[in-house]
Amino acid sequence: MNHSTAIRIALPLLLAVTLAACGAGRPVTYYNLTTIASPEKTGRDLKAPAGLSLGLGPVTLPEALSRPQIALRMDDQRLRYDDLHRWSGSLSEDFAETLLEDIMARLPPGIPALVFPWQGHFSPSHRLIVTVIRFDGALGGKVTLKARWSLTSGQTLLAARQSQFTVATPGPIYRDLITAQSQAVAKLAKEISQAIIASK
Repeated sequence: MNHSTAIRIALPLLLAVTLAACGAGRPVTYYNLTTIASPEKTGRDLKAPAGLSLGLGPVTLPEALSRPQIALRMDDQRLRYDDLHRWSGSLSEDFAETLLEDIMARLPPGIPALVFPWQGHFSPSHRLIVTVIRFDGALGGKVTLKARWSLTSGQTLLAARQSQFTVATPGPIYRDLITAQSQAVAKLAKEISQAIIASK
């Protein structure tokens, strides 16, 4: 192997090692959704109907959102993921827990509620099933939440809708994106809580 050939082989290897080292030195930031306090008047001032309980689930998200990296929307057909910005746990579980907390914050206090799967001793009077179709956005742009949901009581269908919410991010960084996503979940919770109140 002559000197010039050795240089041609060594330079790409050196570049790859350098890039890997640069990436390894950057910390990963983890995020989670948060519940959003409701400023408007809700059902919190009402008395909980006797026997009302709520079971949420299953809640399903698109397969594209099953990975830990946060998805950024590039256009209608493309997403990209950033290894340095990730969800702190399962987005599906985080979404379900946050949605339930947001719903219960808008209902009368004292209503039993659990996320699926629940133990055999819990038999909710109302069941809410949610299928998320889209839940992503762009840094410094907008977040979109699109979901189908149904509310049943026993064998009776009380409500079935497809909802879509768009929320502007308050700034250009990932934390702003997650804030907007949390606000979108709260908007869905408001619509669902209104349906629950109306059903009684």
